[in-house]
Amino acid sequence: EDKIITNEASLLKVKFNERNLSEKKMKELLIRAIYVEMLGHDASFAHIYAVNLTQSKNLLVKRIGYLSSSLFIDEESEMIILMISTMQKDLQSRNHLEILAALNCLSKLSNENVVMAVQDQVIKLMEHQHEMIRKKAVMVLIKFNKISALDKIDVLMKKALCDKDHSVM
Repeated sequence: EDKIITNEASLLKVKFNERNLSEKKMKELLIRAIYVEMLGHDASFAHIYAVNLTQSKNLLVKRIGYLSSSLFIDEESEMIILMISTMQKDLQSRNHLEILAALNCLSKLSNENVVMAVQDQVIKLMEHQHEMIRKKAVMVLIKFNKISALDKIDVLMKKALCDKDHSVM
């Protein structure tokens, strides 16, 4: 098994360096890289490609980019800085699936820099019409509060406790 995964990692390195890879092919390669990392081998060569896929216009590709980024990258990585503007843009999107993908990633990859950059946008999402977005926003705000104490967290959580949807409560 170890030899197979090592060979797969080597093959992935070569494939990622090919020119003009389609987003579909890049998505497939990232999923394979996730398996390589899950089995305990290094796939750090794929981390930048995961970050790049978060900027895609295709929703499925964007979600794979966010998923792989949240699995590959830790909270101390400098790659998060590259994702901040993409997350800010997706938090303001009209598509609730893009917002959810960004919130899911934020719940895993948050540090003080991220909190300062997107805190106000996440607080605004507490008013969103979709209950799943409000629920994820509450979860992200709880994570933000653990990282750096938020000023009006008690007011925000009281508001969430009075939400009309039970899943947000």
